Amino acid sequence: MDITNIVKTALQEMIVPELNSIKKENAEIKTSLGFINKRLDDVNSHLVDQSRRIDETNKKKLTQ
Repeated sequence: MDITNIVKTALQEMIVPELNSIKKENAEIKTSLGFINKRLDDVNSHLVDQSRRIDETNKKKLTQ
């Protein structure tokens, strides 16, 4: 085996497992981010609804 193949094999043995680990962690982060975004959307919808209700209540108070 020549030096190039030895170095290539050594690097693959060290780097490829680490890259696989990083890819797995990245997938987990993307999944978590999806759940967080969904939750933020739910909270935003709730706040918009509350704001609308507050505006309706304020309008009722002004007309009375």
